[in-house]
Amino acid sequence: MIVRLSGGLGNQMFQYAFGLAAAQEWGEPLYIDTFAYLRDRARCYELSKLNVDAKKIGFIKQLKYNLNIFSKGCIEYEHTLFGTQNLNKNKEYFFGCWQNVMYFKEIKVQLNSIYTCQCKNVNVSKIAEEMKHTASVAIHVRHGDYTRLENIYVIQSIRYYMEAMEYIENRIKSPQYYIFSDDIDYVKAHFQKSNMHIVDWNAGKDCMYDMELMSHCAHNICANSTFSIWGARLNKNPNKVMIRPLHHDNYETMQPAEIQENWKGWILIDADGKIY
Repeated sequence: MIVRLSGGLGNQMFQYAFGLAAAQEWGEPLYIDTFAYLRDRARCYELSKLNVDAKKIGFIKQLKYNLNIFSKGCIEYEHTLFGTQNLNKNKEYFFGCWQNVMYFKEIKVQLNSIYTCQCKNVNVSKIAEEMKHTASVAIHVRHGDYTRLENIYVIQSIRYYMEAMEYIENRIKSPQYYIFSDDIDYVKAHFQKSNMHIVDWNAGKDCMYDMELMSHCAHNICANSTFSIWGARLNKNPNKVMIRPLHHDNYETMQPAEIQENWKGWILIDADGKIY
């Protein structure tokens, strides 16, 4: 089977997890198609930075197969699962986001070891050790690129983060916040308390270290971004608090009850500060 990759690191992790789980269930080899990155100047293939052993398949080689193409594009996190019964398993090509944990629930433990950084960084190791000894809370603020895509994505307000921090502080003693963002100037202007530490050195090709550090925190306040969602999912703290915005994009139609069903164990906060 072949899975097409697209988007940034978080999206690629969902797509690969979907493909790996299906390939293992079917007993078939998994190939990934990275053709999209020949045209996408804003993104690149990033799974090579993790402990992923992926086999790439070229476009020409794909032409040799009579492939059945299945597409399930989505912006909002999926609330209906794609049925894979009765497929010609070794002739399938999957193009979509596959952003539902139910696709790969059977291999979640395996993914924890696969989705680790191959390269080590002294700064990351130092901060990760510091996080172990405090009530550390990762906060992800996705702002920079979303300001150019306001017609699609919800830009989370400062109120969302204030409500999330209040939820944490009502349950966690003396939290220390570690702020990660693609807009450092913005977070420096809004997160200025003494227990707020802005992580500002993992830019560009080193951005995966931000995800790694998010996973080392005791708790997570996520943006509407697959990047920080994976940071929270990979957090091994059995008592972690995971918070995310109720809605991911501007035209979601899912009701809170539907979202809660797919995001069990998560705290959801809407644009008005209501907690679900």
